[in-house]
Amino acid sequence: FTDFEPYAPDGGRPAAFMGAPVFSHTGALEGVAALRIPLAAINQLMTLSSGMGDTGESYLVGPDRLMRSDSRRRPEIHSVAGSFADPGRGRVDTDAVRAALAGQSGVAVGASFDGGERLAAYTPVSVGAASWALVAEMTTEEAFAAVSDLRLATLLLGCVTALLVALGGLLFGFDTAVISGTT
Repeated sequence: FTDFEPYAPDGGRPAAFMGAPVFSHTGALEGVAALRIPLAAINQLMTLSSGMGDTGESYLVGPDRLMRSDSRRRPEIHSVAGSFADPGRGRVDTDAVRAALAGQSGVAVGASFDGGERLAAYTPVSVGAASWALVAEMTTEEAFAAVSDLRLATLLLGCVTALLVALGGLLFGFDTAVISGTT
């Protein structure tokens, strides 16, 4: 396996390759079969958005902090071609990426490569001898929308309950006063 790097025969666009030895029927090494890893296949897998909401996406980052899959956000910079063409702008150096490249898995809220606050799940992925970071993230607003809705519903239910208890207390207090003859 060779990780993505500019490939001169393809105009300097990044390419990755996988190779395997080819042996004869007697076991003698005849050669090596090398296949280019299709970026389209990686992107097809990484852009699956089932369960990711409107703002969620997954992407891969290599040990050089450059993209190994294309992002939907700012693809001119945060795609494989864009990040290799301009590493200064296309580099992804977030807490989630650093943790995954250090061999850790987890979930955290923090800044994303576009500067927005996002909930990120991350894990390392071994590809041959290389280690990539797999990051899945979405905006904290979307990720915690259900919690915010539940908090609002709980607050409203609590207020309605308190109002009913207070109203019941007033009515019960009024009935007690009428029964005892005091007004």
